[in-house]
Amino acid sequence: MTKNNPLNSLVFTVLTIFLLSGCMSTTPPTSVAPAQADVFQPATAPNSDLPLPTDTPYTVAEVKKLAGFDVKEPKYLPNEVSFDFATCQKPPYPNVTLYFKYGDRGRFFQIVQEPQEGALPNPDACGVNGNECEILQIRNITVKYRLTTSTEILMWNAGGFSFRLLRTAGEPNKIYKDELLKIVESMN
Repeated sequence: MTKNNPLNSLVFTVLTIFLLSGCMSTTPPTSVAPAQADVFQPATAPNSDLPLPTDTPYTVAEVKKLAGFDVKEPKYLPNEVSFDFATCQKPPYPNVTLYFKYGDRGRFFQIVQEPQEGALPNPDACGVNGNECEILQIRNITVKYRLTTSTEILMWNAGGFSFRLLRTAGEPNKIYKDELLKIVESMN
C-alpha cells in the first residue's frame, strides 16, 4: 500500500472496522447496566443459550415481582438523589440492579443484590493483592470499601444476599464515602 493514497486509507479503515465488528456481537447489548466484569463475576461463565439480563427498565414494584426474592431498597438517599429504574436478571445468576440518579445530572450509583450470601467477587475486587479494600463495620454488617480513580465500591452480605454499591459519577475529585455508608446502613 502506498502512503498518502486516500483510497488505500479508506480501504484500510473499512477493512479494520469490518474485522473488528466481526469479533463483536452484531446484536445490541442486552443490559442497560454498565459492565461490571472488573468488579464481580460469576463463578462459572454462563452458556450462550442461557437468558441474559433484561434490557427493560422496571419500577421497584415490578422488579420485586420478577425477581422472586425480597428486593432491599435504601431508606436514605442524599439530597438530589432519587431512584431512576431497576433491571432484573433471571437464573442461573439472578440479581436485581437498582439505578439512582443525581438530580438532572444522570446516573450516580447502582446497587446490585444477589440471592446468595458471599457471591464470589472477581479476585481483583479489592485490588491485585487483595488489600486495597478498607474493612468497615456498620452495626453487625462488615462492609468492604474500595476507592479507585473513577469509582467507589462497597460490598457486603446481609440476610442471605450479597450486595454491591458502585458509584461511577458525581462531582470531580469528590469522595462520597460517608453518604454511601449511610445508604448501606439504611438498607440493613
